[in-house]
Amino acid sequence: MMNHFHESETLNPLDGVEEMLHDHDWEFVRPRHDELYLQVTGKRGTYQISFLWQEEFGALQFFCEYDMLLPDPHGPVVAKTLQTVNRTLWLGHFDIMPETRQPCFRHTSLLSGNPIDTTAANVRDLIDIGLSECERHYPLFSLLHQEKEIDETALAFATCETVGRA
Repeated sequence: MMNHFHESETLNPLDGVEEMLHDHDWEFVRPRHDELYLQVTGKRGTYQISFLWQEEFGALQFFCEYDMLLPDPHGPVVAKTLQTVNRTLWLGHFDIMPETRQPCFRHTSLLSGNPIDTTAANVRDLIDIGLSECERHYPLFSLLHQEKEIDETALAFATCETVGRA
C-alpha cells in the first residue's frame, strides 16, 4: 500500500532551498510552489539546476543540466557512454533529457519525515555533488556534443579520471 502525504503534514523542502539560496545571494526563479530553478557557472561550463518537489511521494528531484545539446541522444555511442559513466557514480546518474537533448546529472531524494534542517544540508550536498560530477565529466559530454564521428580512443580518454591540467 502506498503512503500518501497531505499538505498539512508535509513541509515543502523548496522553502528551505529558497532560504538557503537567499543566504548565499544566489539568484533563482520559483515559478510554482513545486519548482525552483537557478543557473550556476562552474569552472568548465554553465549549468541549469532544477529542483522539483513531488508532494504525493515526499520526493525531491534534483537536475543539473549542461548547456549543450547532443546531436543524437539515443545513439549507441551515447547510450554506451552513459552506462560506463553511471557505473562509477555512487549517487545519482547521468541522463539525456529527451525534450532538450541536454545531458544532465539527476537524483531523487525521499524526504518524508526528515527535519527541515537535514533537508537543507542534503540540498547543499546535492548541489555540490551535482556540480562536481558535471565538472568532472564535462570533457566527455563536450566530446559527445561534437557533430562528428567519435573516435573510440578519444572516448576512452574522455571517460578517464583526470588530475590537474596540462
